[in-house]
Amino acid sequence: MAWVRIHDGAMQNLKITSLSDSAFRLWVRGLCYCQTALTDGLIPRSALRDMGAKRKDVDQLSTPQVEGRAPLWEPHDIGFKVHDYLAWNDCRDKVVERQTKAKQRKDEWSERRRERKPNASQNAFRTRQEQDSGSHTTKPNQTNVPATEQPVGDASSKRPIFSGQRFAVFEWQLEGLERLLGRHYEAFDLHAWFFDLDAQAVKSQEVIPQRDNGQWLQARTLTEAKRRGLPIASPSAPLVAGTPEAQAEAVRQILKSQGVVS
Repeated sequence: MAWVRIHDGAMQNLKITSLSDSAFRLWVRGLCYCQTALTDGLIPRSALRDMGAKRKDVDQLSTPQVEGRAPLWEPHDIGFKVHDYLAWNDCRDKVVERQTKAKQRKDEWSERRRERKPNASQNAFRTRQEQDSGSHTTKPNQTNVPATEQPVGDASSKRPIFSGQRFAVFEWQLEGLERLLGRHYEAFDLHAWFFDLDAQAVKSQEVIPQRDNGQWLQARTLTEAKRRGLPIASPSAPLVAGTPEAQAEAVRQILKSQGVVS
């Protein structure tokens, strides 16, 4: 998913405030086109036709609105060029590189998950072994196990699938976020989100709780999903991993922190 940047002070800029409503919409559509098509700020005449652009709006955008300053759209051989587009947005090469790396990370994580998940025949074989031996595997009590070590499994499950400067993400957390996002999982792109969130945390020097059963990551992801306009319902309980006892304990701790229980 790509994003186009608009400075938060743009609505006070005389270049913008002097535009008509239809010209302003065309300016935003032009920005979105440049980011979607990765044109580095170029808008060909054919694209204007597809946008249904009106001549009066094009003229307004391509005419200086403030004396001595460049217009929002500068004339170009193929049509127009958005003024200072690359000063605020990444160039095509950088976006493609970021998308390629994100796909590689996603493919690598998917492969790791496939390698970790036993197939049905392996599960059946393991069950038959337990039945034949008359023994059952006893799972250790996870109530006091730190979130970074849940759930109990092989060594790979205890290694983070993402390690940033401010926080790490483990596979059980990723699976919980997948359940939270549901059908919006692919569009959200959690892999890119982890990098963006880590950069935000570094910039703000946010103190991130280390043993909260993934509540911080879940809350931030839910907030971001709502900011993007995705219809995600708030879960009634945190997406914690582990046994039912561990989940119940996690919920109890939340209620305790809120003074509901002692």
